[in-house]
Amino acid sequence: MSKPNSFSKKFLLIGGNGFVGSHLKDMLLNNGASVRVLDRYPERFREADKRVEHHIGDFSDPNTLKHALVGVDTVIHLQSTTVPSTSEHSSVFDIESNLISTVRLLETMAEMGLSNIIYVSSGGAVYGNPAKIPISEEADLAPISSYGLTKSIIERYIRYFERYGIHALIVRPSNLYGIRQSNTGVLGLVNTLLERTLKDEDMVIFGDGSVVKDYVYIEDLMSFLLKAIEQNSTGTFNVGSGQGWSVNQVIDMVKAVTARDLRIKY
Repeated sequence: MSKPNSFSKKFLLIGGNGFVGSHLKDMLLNNGASVRVLDRYPERFREADKRVEHHIGDFSDPNTLKHALVGVDTVIHLQSTTVPSTSEHSSVFDIESNLISTVRLLETMAEMGLSNIIYVSSGGAVYGNPAKIPISEEADLAPISSYGLTKSIIERYIRYFERYGIHALIVRPSNLYGIRQSNTGVLGLVNTLLERTLKDEDMVIFGDGSVVKDYVYIEDLMSFLLKAIEQNSTGTFNVGSGQGWSVNQVIDMVKAVTARDLRIKY
């Protein structure tokens, strides 16, 4: 008997027009999946793919959310209205726009009989300053930003809703980089460094550049999600390269690759 095709389903990507979502759409479409996107904005760097059903709207709106969920088999939740730095501007906004909206999503899924959700959380933000390296999925969550705190509470609510028939895969990627990542300077060291270098602009580094982080290429995250979806995986997984690089090492690599100097202000 042939194995059921995990991609012969309809996927709803909440926040699917962002950096991760743009790559996830490609991966799902290439494997024969049907894709619907709910996002507040269209893709920034590409024209809309006609194979994708696009819903432009805010998933915090109950009616918009219900309409987007009709006929869906699996929800992939990618959306966040904040990043670690901007979340500190207003914890109330972070809670209202991310936590409450996600709890409403879970309640609506349970009411509509939808059971499968993949949540892309955050590796570094939920763990904070780890007591031990490498970090396992069983490590204590000790976020040091509103962003990380909200992500960790969302994870717990997802686990709470398992009692209502929700089957969840929670993914904690480390620091992502790759094509179509925003280069505004609020998120993504590699892409921001490349942008500053190509524009011959100063780059401000907080601290002395000795902070070590794990960086993972976007296509490596897609490889993980491909296997996880194929195997109908549930549970919580860290996704990273397994090797740490300091900010200064990344700066040196960007200089070597571009053969240009980079003006750093510490």
